[in-house]
Amino acid sequence: MRISLIFLLFIFIFFSCGKTKKDLNIVAHWSLNDNALDNSPYKLNGVIIGKPKVVKGVSNGNALDFSGKEFIEIDIKNNESKHLENLSSGAISIWFKPRNWDYKNTVLPLFYYGGKEACDKKRSGDNTGMIIQIGHGGMYSSKNLFFTHFDRSCSHPTVCFNTNSKTEKIVPEKWYHFVGVVGENYNTGYLNGKELKDRHYNFKSDTASLFFKDYLFHEKIWIGKSIWMNKEVYFNGLIDDVKIYGTPLTKKEVEELYLSKTN
Repeated sequence: MRISLIFLLFIFIFFSCGKTKKDLNIVAHWSLNDNALDNSPYKLNGVIIGKPKVVKGVSNGNALDFSGKEFIEIDIKNNESKHLENLSSGAISIWFKPRNWDYKNTVLPLFYYGGKEACDKKRSGDNTGMIIQIGHGGMYSSKNLFFTHFDRSCSHPTVCFNTNSKTEKIVPEKWYHFVGVVGENYNTGYLNGKELKDRHYNFKSDTASLFFKDYLFHEKIWIGKSIWMNKEVYFNGLIDDVKIYGTPLTKKEVEELYLSKTN
């Protein structure tokens, strides 16, 4: 009996030590191998709307191939734990591979958190929450990636930055890894393991801090869908391994996260 207890203790210590700091801080994780299940302890499972193809992802696992019609919906309004609603800082990580899109008139939405309906008074479709998207069609043409936050209803974004250089424009048929990080008194972003040094702030600055706790609406998470110009828009391409962290990631942790999937 004593030997068995010692063996179990060894196993526990072995696996606990094998987990990195960033792994222990994951509060949501949709691997998207062939479903929308949340692999974190919170089990914030989603539902796949439509029939995206299951294809090879950036690592040994799979990814979901969205054709511009499918998306994933996660109901957070009825989530009992409310853990995202209490998150004031942290990070969000997502892998994606876009296809060509009409960048002059629409956007490619990657991740959306907020209300389930558009705000009729807004030209922009973000609805008092968060959106990670490619492009800014219909307002001005862009192939940049945007990280946008709202904490006020039917108004301009509170914090928004985008990639802003020739080398950081998003091109079709290429895998990208984006990590948005929000701390107590800062925000930043990383593309393919490198911090976006020349990111352009459309609203506020890199000293602003806005995350899930600050958003007004806590109703839906959409992966591959958002509301833009009062219309529902969808992603066209591959999305893989979406993670939300309960604490901000460091530069080293982001780089390790990127390299772990590309080696």
